[in-house]
Amino acid sequence: MDLSAFDTLEAANAGRWMVLTHPVTMKPLGTGDKAPALLLAGIDSDVYQNAMTDFLRRQAEEAIETGTQSGVASAKKKLGNSAASSENRLDLLVAATLDVRNIEIEGKPVTAAPDQIRAMYKRFRWLREQAEVFIANRANFMPGSSTA
Repeated sequence: MDLSAFDTLEAANAGRWMVLTHPVTMKPLGTGDKAPALLLAGIDSDVYQNAMTDFLRRQAEEAIETGTQSGVASAKKKLGNSAASSENRLDLLVAATLDVRNIEIEGKPVTAAPDQIRAMYKRFRWLREQAEVFIANRANFMPGSSTA
């Protein structure tokens, strides 16, 4: 069997557009080039994996400095803690958000600047959830898959 038919790396690195959907009805908030959308890298992407590695490295260094559990075990424990987990997941999500299209907040266009992306995800948690699910769904990054 040729596994290249299941290679998500290229598409995960390039990112795929996710059209925002209504937080209750889940209907798309637009269509075509005018739809509000985020260009998201997948969990198999280099940017996502590098952000995860950075997180694990920081946690391991902290564990060594404080004399706590082994670095990896400590990092996994912190990744699972609710408050720490929320911030860590947010860091990964910000890193995986490559571009923004047709999104405004209070009449001002949102750019792909990390501080704007972070603020958007903190304020609109429903959008954060949509992006996390999209990034984790390898089907969005399979060869031949199409998104907005």
